[in-house]
Amino acid sequence: LEIARMNILMEAKLSDYAQHVKISDEQIDSEYKQNGKQYRLLRLKGINITANRPDLQVLANSLAQQWRSGQDIQKAVAKAREETGGAVNLLEAGWHDHRSNLPEHVRKAIFAAKPGDVTGPFTVDNQIWILRIEEERPQELAAVRDAIREQLQQKALIEWIETTRKSLKLKVEDPSYFPEPSRPQ
Repeated sequence: LEIARMNILMEAKLSDYAQHVKISDEQIDSEYKQNGKQYRLLRLKGINITANRPDLQVLANSLAQQWRSGQDIQKAVAKAREETGGAVNLLEAGWHDHRSNLPEHVRKAIFAAKPGDVTGPFTVDNQIWILRIEEERPQELAAVRDAIREQLQQKALIEWIETTRKSLKLKVEDPSYFPEPSRPQ
């Protein structure tokens, strides 16, 4: 019961601190200027293979290599689609930002790439994806201002937790509260 009470108090203190962290517009502007590359939009084109079998993984590697080497990917996908009974599709994957609902490993790879780069193949939910960065553009500060504020508040909270943790000096006043674990016979 005491531990539950302590957890509730700790959560309340963290919530209170997080609610009162003030982030200025200047801090947001500075973060945007320093890390502007993080706040960009990417337009993607993709190849989606709707199954994940060893033969299709080989095909995905081949298609990715063909795309990287500048071959006509529409012809290559059309041929692969015919050979696989429709399992291979070329598609416009739309615009994505650093908060897009993509798997972490995919998001990291595409945001490390530049326009014209082909990334993948990636295995995602029994599918195989190959993505090409078609275009990039910066996001307007107004569009990401709230996200930056949230990110800076989280950072401040983590720093506060670390500082508080380092300053704590725990002292066990009643060692009998922590009984020795029983040993198996």
